[in-house]
Amino acid sequence: MSLSERRVWVTRDEPVGGALSSALREEGLMVECDPLLTTVQISDGEEELRQLSPGDWLVLTSPRAIRCVSPLAASLDLYVAVVGESSRQAAEARGLRVTHVAPEPSASELWRSLGTRIERARVCFLKSAHAAPPAPAPRDLIVADLYEMKDRSVRSDILARCSVVAFTSPTAVAACVKQLSSIPLPAACLGETTARSARRAGARVLCMPRTPSFAAFAVAIRAALDGEPM
Repeated sequence: MSLSERRVWVTRDEPVGGALSSALREEGLMVECDPLLTTVQISDGEEELRQLSPGDWLVLTSPRAIRCVSPLAASLDLYVAVVGESSRQAAEARGLRVTHVAPEPSASELWRSLGTRIERARVCFLKSAHAAPPAPAPRDLIVADLYEMKDRSVRSDILARCSVVAFTSPTAVAACVKQLSSIPLPAACLGETTARSARRAGARVLCMPRTPSFAAFAVAIRAALDGEPM
C-alpha cells in the first residue's frame, strides 16, 4: 500500500494536533490537516443571556457554540441542553449545568427529545449562523448567532497526497463541492446526515463509524483502508 493510500484529508476546522487528526494518527494513519472552513466568532450571546431567569433553558447544539458562549452563562441558574457526551463534558468544563443530552447525536433529535419540558419555559438557542431555528419553535424562544463558517482555499496538492477525505459535517461537504465541483476522493463521514450529503454530491462513501466519536471514526477509516469488515 502506498503512502497516499493511508493518508487522510481532514477537512474540519482543527489544528494539526486536533482531536480527529490525533485519533487518526493513533490508528497508524497519516494526516493532511487542511480545513475547508474556518470558524469566525461574531457574538458571545451575553445580551441574550441577560434576558434569562433562573429555570430558563439554554440550548447549545455544537461544540463551537459551547466554546463561544459568554462566561456569564455559567453564573446563571439555567437548564442546559446539548448534543452528545463530548459536548456535555465541554459544557461542564465551562461551568454549565447540563441537564439534558440528546439521545441521538443531532440537533433535530435534541429538540424532539426536549419535547414538553420546554413548552412553558423561556429558551435561548445560541448557534451557528448556518443553523436553522427549530420548527415548530418553542413559544418563548430567543435566538442568536455566535459564529459563522467561512470557506478556506484548498491546497493544490491535497488530492494527489490523499486517498480518502474525512467529513464531519454537511457544511464541509458543501464547501468541498463549491471549490472542486465534486468530491473526487472516497469519503469517510462521521454520521448519516453527512453521508447523505456526500452521496447527493456523487461521492462514494467509504465508511461511517458505529458511534459518532472521533476515536470510532478513526477506527472505521483505518479498517476500511485495510479492507477489514466493520
